[in-house]
Amino acid sequence: MSLSVAIVGSGPAGLAVAERIAHKAPQARIDLIEKLPVPFGLARYGLAPDRALDKKLTTLFTRALAAKPVAFWGNVALGREFDLADLRMLYDAVVVATGAGPDRRLGIPGDGLSGVWGAGAFLRWVNGDPELASAPPALDRVRSVIVVGQGSVALEVARLLARSAKELTKADLDPDIAATLAVMPLQTVHVVGRNDLLASRFQPADLAELKKLARAQAAIDPEALAQAEALADGLDRDRKALLRAFAALAAVPRNEARLSIRFHFHLRPLRLDGTVGVERMLFTRPDRLGQNLALRGELVIAAIGFERCADYDRLVDDRGLIAPGLYAAGWAKRGAAGGMAEIVADARLVADRVLKEAGTAPSTKPGRVGLARLLETRGAGAVSLAGWQRIDAAEKAAAVKPRPRRRLRALQTLLTTAAGPERLL
Repeated sequence: MSLSVAIVGSGPAGLAVAERIAHKAPQARIDLIEKLPVPFGLARYGLAPDRALDKKLTTLFTRALAAKPVAFWGNVALGREFDLADLRMLYDAVVVATGAGPDRRLGIPGDGLSGVWGAGAFLRWVNGDPELASAPPALDRVRSVIVVGQGSVALEVARLLARSAKELTKADLDPDIAATLAVMPLQTVHVVGRNDLLASRFQPADLAELKKLARAQAAIDPEALAQAEALADGLDRDRKALLRAFAALAAVPRNEARLSIRFHFHLRPLRLDGTVGVERMLFTRPDRLGQNLALRGELVIAAIGFERCADYDRLVDDRGLIAPGLYAAGWAKRGAAGGMAEIVADARLVADRVLKEAGTAPSTKPGRVGLARLLETRGAGAVSLAGWQRIDAAEKAAAVKPRPRRRLRALQTLLTTAAGPERLL
């Protein structure tokens, strides 16, 4: 029998592993196993919907799902219909590509107040994730938002919130959610980081995008910019590019009538205050001992990373091996670090290792046939690739241009739409 590989998770990392193995070992049998009825994971539910995926990546993902050796098994969850021990008995190699855990909490007094969200949960709500049971935040009173973080996710959230209602009509965004965002009487978005300007992990190209916003304008702390510019001669190329991007934003003539995206540095969260919901956030200034700063905000979004909650996390080596025949890829391997291109490149290296280590001996394991029997025994209602294609077609048919699709958001609606005559095998 040919090499059999199970990949748990059909986000960017899982799809990249599948595509690589299918390309290099077309005789293999690769099963993409996904807890939701739809593929793409982070690429569908974890990114700000106002930005389209790179065409190279969308092509890669489409190619992975369409590859002859690959089968999609949606609505099948680790810890519900199967566990890793089951898969290791059935397959020559198992790759865990389940992404990161829940949002990391601020861990300060008041972080349980209404209106305090993790960036991951907020983006999942915006993208219509059917697993998100939390009610949407009450936005009709939000005049000021505080986004805590100095990385790409913080900037994506800030940019999305600063979009005008007209700009959001072009986004891959449910019209009901777009309408909820549009009711905000928003005046200010604060982007707050613990470190100095040069320690920010924003991409210069993403900062430059802020100049194109229809109703918003960035505001850079002039003191922080001056301190960074004083160090310019000793900076490497990347830090110089970051400094130039901030300087270009600061050079735009100020228009007080526009929504302000205000960047703050050297602020450490101290506490959140409010009665019914959050109303303000207090910060300390380590560079100015004894001085605190209070920012008003009716919505606080923490973009400070994700927890790693799986038992195997501590066992993964730097090349993705957990145990013989068991591997990790993507954020399950490296933590919530790196952009989409880095995730894909790293996942390909894991795929190469799988082929090198598991693809040399003849297979004696049942693979796909065994998985189908297991799922039938446990009463799983798996969604096939054809089922996902029915969902995809229904979402595109329901779209009103210029939106590319209208996403189905309820789990039962997704399952009903996916239903068809296919058997598990």
